[in-house]
Amino acid sequence: MTTAGRRLLWGAIAALLVFLGIPLLQVVTAILDPEEPAAVPAVSSVAIEYRTLRERLRYPGTLRAERHTAVLPKLAGRVEHVHVRENDPVQRDDILVSIDDRTVQLEMRQAEAARNAAAAELRRARRGARRQELESARATVAQAEEDLRVAENAFERARSLFADDVISRSEFEQTENEVARAHTAVENARRELTMLEDGATEEEIEALEANLQAAENRWELARLRAGDARVTAPVAGTVAELPVAVGDTVDTATAVAILVGDQRIKLELPVPERHYGRFIQLDRSGAEIAVAVVPSALGDDIEYHGQVSRVGRTVSPESGAFMIEALIDNPYGDLRGGMFVNAYVTVREAADALTVPRTAVVRRGGQAVVFLFEPANDGEAAGSHGTAHMVEVEPGIEQDGMVELRCGLEAWEHQDDLEVIVRGNAFLEDGQTVRRGAQGGANGS
Repeated sequence: MTTAGRRLLWGAIAALLVFLGIPLLQVVTAILDPEEPAAVPAVSSVAIEYRTLRERLRYPGTLRAERHTAVLPKLAGRVEHVHVRENDPVQRDDILVSIDDRTVQLEMRQAEAARNAAAAELRRARRGARRQELESARATVAQAEEDLRVAENAFERARSLFADDVISRSEFEQTENEVARAHTAVENARRELTMLEDGATEEEIEALEANLQAAENRWELARLRAGDARVTAPVAGTVAELPVAVGDTVDTATAVAILVGDQRIKLELPVPERHYGRFIQLDRSGAEIAVAVVPSALGDDIEYHGQVSRVGRTVSPESGAFMIEALIDNPYGDLRGGMFVNAYVTVREAADALTVPRTAVVRRGGQAVVFLFEPANDGEAAGSHGTAHMVEVEPGIEQDGMVELRCGLEAWEHQDDLEVIVRGNAFLEDGQTVRRGAQGGANGS
């Protein structure tokens, strides 16, 4: 090897040792004088933390309007006024369209008059007859009896004339019919007078009450029909289509508006087949699957949250993916159907998990391990020196540079101020004496 090559090799080795946190002087001393004890390696350590970590899988997806609502009028007629425009946001019960209501207003007034008349008749029956009503009824009876007397006299004269062939049979029969009508009028007048004098019976009161209830029902129906002339939004949302204009004639099968619900919006998410089993297991467990979406059109720092609503059971042979759907909260209506988003699906959550920085976990023979720093208790080395203890661990969720340790530290958790080495741990051995270097964070800086 040439001199230049050797220099390059030694330079690379030195750089690697610096990166790994191994003091160069320690290595040189070990090479030049193997019998001289190696320098104590410098390390950095941080306290172990308990925090909640979430395993989130990212997929691209598309937003779809959750619900299209066709608004149908309950009243047929001519469109008198359109109160909204396409793309207008509306709240529930906002007026969308008004229909000409002159006919139903007339029906309502007629029904109201009939209701008032029925109520007055019932009040009279319950109250009993007044003196004026009795006098009027008696006068009616007297007049009917006088009319009957006149009709009977006319009948007697007509019978005599008919016997002498002075009048025809039809003229005679006409006087006979007049007598019959006069008898009926007398009977009705006497019955009305008797009812006024005796008061209404219980059955008559019940009949009048039923009549009033029927009149009130007809009035209420007419009032509702008049209200139906104002076509309102059944849900909050956005006006997607407005297929009618002023002057159009509509019936109860004609949609006057199409609304799109915007309080929540549907997310359609194609998920690779390799994750099928995991999602099916979550779905069968009944656990809520949280979703956060980031629409690039609104900025990469805004998240909208929701829940998975359906996990598809069919894998597409063309794409090799299955569909999951989620409902995303959209309180301000910023999300729109057709938007492309990045979706982050939480498939596992570890609450109060024991966590360490990612750089604390290294490999020994294919096994994940961490090195715990146990400070020396006495002598000059107290506080600055300590022992590195290697512990086999099972890493779990990794999030934001932190790693969950599912198991391995049970025997150490009772110790206060437990620290894990995050820098200078690449070539450590179990039980090795170490000294604190510059304190660093998760990246060992």
